[in-house]
Amino acid sequence: MEKRVLFISGSLGMGHVTRDLAIARALRSRKPEIEIMWMAAHPANIAIQEAGERLLPERFSWADETAVAENAADGFRLKVLKYVFNIRKVWAAHLDVFRQVINDERFELIIGDETYEIAIALTAKKLLLDIPL
Repeated sequence: MEKRVLFISGSLGMGHVTRDLAIARALRSRKPEIEIMWMAAHPANIAIQEAGERLLPERFSWADETAVAENAADGFRLKVLKYVFNIRKVWAAHLDVFRQVINDERFELIIGDETYEIAIALTAKKLLLDIPL
């Protein structure tokens, strides 16, 4: 029986996606029957697609966190308060997309790499999951 996994890759920079693809390869080497479906924003979604992985159509609703960070930067310095103020809006939208995906699809496991919006919602009890994360 095929097991379905939702993998949400952090999209701030490219280090996350490199690590996430390696984790996916390791999972498949141990459990070849798993099906991994991905959520990630630009630029990570390009690397995932080029690796031959399956991205969910909802990825188009997953905002580019790198652009938010770049917008909050002054040269090589990140203006943290500006970033936090702007990223909160993005995270709220991400949470809506995430809820839609887990309601529309069946997953046995969710893997999230730096999915702070989901962690915050779980901690604040604004999100309840019956799927291991």
